[in-house]
Order: sequence, then structure tokens, then C-alpha cells
Amino acid sequence: MLLTLGGYLIKLDEWASASEMTNVLGKCNLGNIELYKGLYSGQANYTLLISSLQGKFGIGIGVDNVGNRPSILIDYFRLNVIIGFGQVIKIVSIRERRVIGENNLEYNFYQFHSLYHIDVNDFFLVQSEVAIAAFTYQGKQIWNYVGEDIIDTVEVSGIRIVLKFLYLPSPIYLKLMDGTPIK
Repeated sequence: MLLTLGGYLIKLDEWASASEMTNVLGKCNLGNIELYKGLYSGQANYTLLISSLQGKFGIGIGVDNVGNRPSILIDYFRLNVIIGFGQVIKIVSIRERRVIGENNLEYNFYQFHSLYHIDVNDFFLVQSEVAIAAFTYQGKQIWNYVGEDIIDTVEVSGIRIVLKFLYLPSPIYLKLMDGTPIK
């Protein structure tokens, strides 16, 4: 996968072994950081390479749940990359080339929901198996809602969120700004 961010090119690759990942990271002339969920057999290994005219910066990601690729959210306004995997989200500054925020989740991470399309630029949503939370782009949790079932679908419609569940017949509606249920 290739993405662009201003003068940066961002590439995500998967590697068969941690040694292959480490070898690629060692070739990054602007340095690298390694984000690991766990170090044991069965781990999937990924690199996020960020290239510019100055060179390459690398991020190594080890995920202990094979088949559960890390998700990437690009913060275009602050030049950050938000990475979700396992029960963790990490915010990496591309300019500073370091982790600037980290949050541990109660449940396994599922996906990000950007809100740029509705002109909300100061926070994003993090969906896990049975919960959804709002985080600032600096990594501060704003609110958290835990459902009674596995979340199947998340729809953002104006100032509300519609959660559809795997087994519950009726959706739940939440206020976007504070996560409280709408009756």
C-alpha cells in the first residue's frame, strides 16, 4: 500500500520474519522505531516506510495475531501517522520521528473512522470488537462507549453515530461529540 502525505511517500509492507523486517529498518538513513505487540512465534511483521527528499524513516510493527494487519490513519493537518494493532493505538510524528501518543484499549482494535469528511478535524473514532471511542490527534481519549454485542457496522451521520451489532436487532445511536446514547 502506498500513500502520500505532503512531501512524504508512505509504504506499508508485510515481512515473513522479524529478521527481514529488522533488515529493512536498518537501511533507513533517518532512523527507525519498532512497535511490538509481542515477540513470539506466529507474529506478523510489517514496516511502514516514510520517504522524503531527505531519506527514509522506518516504523516496524509486530502483530501477534496473524491475519490482523495494522491499520493506519493519516493526520494530514499535523503530519502524524496513527497506527492501530492488537489492543494498542500509537501516534507517530513524521516530523519528529518518534511516538508522541499511545493508548491501550480494553478490547481488540478493529478500525479507525476519520471524521474529516464531516469537517471534524480534532478527533477520530477507534472501533474495537464491542466498543467505540473518540480520541484527539494527540492521543487523549475523549469518550468511550461499550456495547452489549459485537459491533458490526459504524455509520457517522452528521452529529450522530449509528452502531449496528452482530446479534442485536436494533441499532444504537450515539451523540458524536460525547458518545452518549440518543434515546
